[in-house]
Amino acid sequence: MNTVKTVLTALFFVAAGSAVAAPGTNTDLPTVTVNAGTVGANSGEAYQGFNTAFVSTKTRAQVRQELLAARANGSIFDGEAYPGPLVSTSNKSRTDVVAELSAYRASHVAIGEDGALAQLR
Repeated sequence: MNTVKTVLTALFFVAAGSAVAAPGTNTDLPTVTVNAGTVGANSGEAYQGFNTAFVSTKTRAQVRQELLAARANGSIFDGEAYPGPLVSTSNKSRTDVVAELSAYRASHVAIGEDGALAQLR
């Protein structure tokens, strides 16, 4: 029984493949011509080669020292490390901020969920 199923499946795929690959059936497909333009121009894709015109003003040791210093002060994160929480300071208390928000809402008109103008409380 399994042999019959395997043979029928194989015949089906052969028939389907030959129908797709039949010559002359895809004549209505559009053709695309690609013009590469200037050979050697930087297309922005892939590696473009080593820039031999660049001359460094620092030694390898100086660059390495800057890298280590930047890692130490938290300017550069390696791997999957994520920057720590941002710390901000405020000179207002929570009650001052809540009072300011209430005054703002009382003096400004907003649009409600139904699209109508609504006065915020």
